[in-house]
Amino acid sequence: MSGGNHYAHTAMAAEAVFDPIGRLVLRPVPDGSATSVWVLDTHTETACVEDAARALDLTGVYNAVAVESSDATLPAPVSAVVYQSDGPLRWQSGFHRVRRFASPVLRTPEACQAAGLTILARSQIFAQQVEPTVTPNPALDAGDTVTLAIDGVPSGARVLSELTVSLDA
Repeated sequence: MSGGNHYAHTAMAAEAVFDPIGRLVLRPVPDGSATSVWVLDTHTETACVEDAARALDLTGVYNAVAVESSDATLPAPVSAVVYQSDGPLRWQSGFHRVRRFASPVLRTPEACQAAGLTILARSQIFAQQVEPTVTPNPALDAGDTVTLAIDGVPSGARVLSELTVSLDA
């Protein structure tokens, strides 16, 4: 998208995408909080994962968020800082990436902390990339939330960013 349209859909936390039959639709930006539509696993009778490659991409990822109110009418400054405390993206020596955010809507430390936790989670949702080779499921679409239960990969909800169906036999 270009110009004002990009900013309009970003401001309302939505994205414009083409659905499987070619219609342009506006939908909420996937953040991994939706109900999982499928389980990708390797250790059950109905396992669908044949192989999985993993990577960590730190582009656009933060492991701390400093949030403050930009409301000049407040009698004292209001702010909060949240850190990633565990996992490969935890706040540690050598890896410090701080995102700063300010909004006049945030008027309490609790509101600042809640906003910081949301921004931190959204920043990290696409950092851990997993590329499983699975049994095809025609009901899946990019943006769907799935649950990973793959040996050697941190389990939990993930957002599908793309799907590729091989035409090889």
